[in-house]
Amino acid sequence: MTSALLLGFALVSAPVENFNLTRRASVGDKATYDVTMSFTQGGIKMVVTGMAKEEVARVENRTLVTNRTLSNLSIDMGGQVQKLEDASSIKIIQVDNGQIVDMLRDKKKPEDFRIANLTQLVVPAGEVPLGTKWKVDLEENAQSGLRATHLDFKIEEKTKVGTFAAIRVTLSSKETTGKNPMSAEGEVWVSPENGRILKTHFIIQNATLGNNQSGMTLISDQQIRS
Repeated sequence: MTSALLLGFALVSAPVENFNLTRRASVGDKATYDVTMSFTQGGIKMVVTGMAKEEVARVENRTLVTNRTLSNLSIDMGGQVQKLEDASSIKIIQVDNGQIVDMLRDKKKPEDFRIANLTQLVVPAGEVPLGTKWKVDLEENAQSGLRATHLDFKIEEKTKVGTFAAIRVTLSSKETTGKNPMSAEGEVWVSPENGRILKTHFIIQNATLGNNQSGMTLISDQQIRS
């Protein structure tokens, strides 16, 4: 009886583990990801695969600038595979809580910013425990093509991605203004050590992929190479 009481007391008194999910980056930090995007067009399933390389170019106060380049791209169209020209590099400017401020590329596409906006992880300040829920509301920005957007987050569990410790966060988001709004459901695995994104999985509804045709369902995945 005494042992059972002591065990019960130990379980109740166990300290709650908290995690800091803000990005703690240094200039020169690098990461390589395997990326996959799939959608159906004209009744044919399209699967684009490739590799994304990221390098932190600048860290100033709470602002981070990251250069991201896609390469080794190919598309599988119903079993027929062909190589694609490498996409141009993109410069991502964001706050250390993950919120994207701007995305710069040779040919800026509003839909890129809209999809990135729906799938960004914007974390609370300081340390937070498992089970924490929070919401973020972003205002419309006509200059960038960004629509007003609502995002809901929840910290689900402590796990691993390859050899990396990870915190899995679920995300539900939707554009709240404009015609044919997009929405997204997904998961983000983030490092509790430095706030780096390790893995993502998103299903984006009513996506527009640069051809002015909305209504597509886009499935997007990326995972860091261990």
